[in-house]
Amino acid sequence: METLRFEIKEGFSVNLEQAASDAAIRGEDRPNAEVALDGSPEDCVVEWRESEMVVRSTVPLSLRIPAGSKVRVGEVTGDLILRRLNATVTVGRVRGDLAAREIGGDLHVGTVYGDADFRDVEGTLSVEECRGDLRGENLGSGIEATVRGDLLLETSLTPGKAYRCRVGGDIVARFPATADAHFVLEAHGDISAPLPVVEVQEPGRVVGRVGEGTAKVALTADGDISLTVRGGDEAAFPYPDLENIVERVREQVTEALSGIPFDELARAEFERAMNKVERKLEKARRKAERAKRKAERARRRAERSHQQVEQRIRQAHRRVNVRFANGWSTKSTPPPSRASEEEQLAVLQMLQENKISVEEADALLRALEER
Repeated sequence: METLRFEIKEGFSVNLEQAASDAAIRGEDRPNAEVALDGSPEDCVVEWRESEMVVRSTVPLSLRIPAGSKVRVGEVTGDLILRRLNATVTVGRVRGDLAAREIGGDLHVGTVYGDADFRDVEGTLSVEECRGDLRGENLGSGIEATVRGDLLLETSLTPGKAYRCRVGGDIVARFPATADAHFVLEAHGDISAPLPVVEVQEPGRVVGRVGEGTAKVALTADGDISLTVRGGDEAAFPYPDLENIVERVREQVTEALSGIPFDELARAEFERAMNKVERKLEKARRKAERAKRKAERARRRAERSHQQVEQRIRQAHRRVNVRFANGWSTKSTPPPSRASEEEQLAVLQMLQENKISVEEADALLRALEER
C-alpha cells in the first residue's frame, strides 16, 4: 500500500479522470489531498491543469480530499464510492456499482452499469441511466433518474422539488406521514397507492395527492408500483427479524473496527460487501411483496368466480321454481338446447347433498344448457 500526499489550493477541484479498478473518494476537514494506492506510485499519475488536480490510476485507489472541493469523475472500471463531499459532484461512467453517501451539493451521474445506492444527498440528484437497481434514501432536493432495474425510494419530499423516475422493473416508494406531494403513477403492472385524495384511478394510472401537493412525484414503471406512507397503513415486511439486520451488522462491525488501523480501500471493500447484502435483502423484500399482491389478486378472482357460480345456480333454481309454480310437469319436453327441470333438480340435489362442489355444479349446468 502506497500513500501520496499533495498540497491542494483553496478553490481547486479534483478530477479522477480514469480509474482502471475500484475507487473511493472521501471528503474530510483537511487542507491537502491524499492518494492511497493498492500498488506502486508508478501505477498512478497526478498532474495539475489550471485549477484542477487530475488523477489517473491503473490500480485500486482511495482519495481523501478537502470536503469542499468540487469533484469530477470521468470513468471508473470497477466500483465507485463517494462519501462526505459538500460541493457539486459529476460522474461520467461507472462500470461497476456506485454508492454515494452524505453529498452536500448536487450530484450528476451519467451511466452506472451496475447498481446504484444514494443516501443523504442534499442537492439535486440526476442519473441519466442506471442499468441495475437503484436505491435512493433521504434525497433532499429531488431526483431525476432512468433505471433499467428496480427502484427503492425512501425519502422525505421537499416542497417545490420534483421526484421523477422512469423504471424498467418495479418501484417501491416509502414516504413519511408528513409528506405533502402530488403524485402521478403509471405502471404496466399493478399500482398500490393509498392516497387520501385520488383524482384519477384507472388501469395503469393513478393520480392523487397528499396534503396540498407542493412536491411533485412522477413515477413510471414497466412492472408494479407499491407506494406506502411510513406511519400509515403500510403492510409489515413478512420477515420482521431481517428488516434491519444489515444496518445492525454494519453498526456492529464498524464499532468493532473503530480502534483498528483500517485503510480506506479495505473500508470501501467492506462498504461494497454490505451494500450487496443489503440489495439482496431488498430484492427478497420486493419478491415477498409481489407474491403477496399476486396472492391477493388470485383471492379476488376466486371470490368473483365463486359469486358468479352461485348466481347462476340461484338463477337455475328460480327457473325451476317458476315452472313448478305455473303447473308445468317435469316430464314436459324442454325447449331445444335447454336443460330440463328434472336435470336441473338432479344437479341441485347433488349439490345440496355435498356430492359435488359448486364449481362442478356450475360445469354440469353449463353442459346441460349448451347441448
